[in-house]
Amino acid sequence: HLDHHHLWDPNEFAVSCFRIIMYSIQAQHSHHVIQQVLNHLDTHNKSTPRVRAGIVQVLLETVAIAAKGSVGASSKCSGSIMEMIVCQPSLITF
Repeated sequence: HLDHHHLWDPNEFAVSCFRIIMYSIQAQHSHHVIQQVLNHLDTHNKSTPRVRAGIVQVLLETVAIAAKGSVGASSKCSGSIMEMIVCQPSLITF
């Protein structure tokens, strides 16, 4: 649909659609959406740079949403590090 109606450039509609998709699925399935967007980008290897950039923007949004939904030690750790940097910057030395 997005290809047929030339909705990758400008891509506001495409980004909105994929936000809805990403927030509508369980986090453990987000990699499937990301893989499909990557595959679609590969099929557009002869498209204009603006169309490819529109697909890449959707890819960036989907990855960002998936990263927010990840749970585990790495996300807890990064949250703790960020809290330390923001709340107690004097503890950080380089």
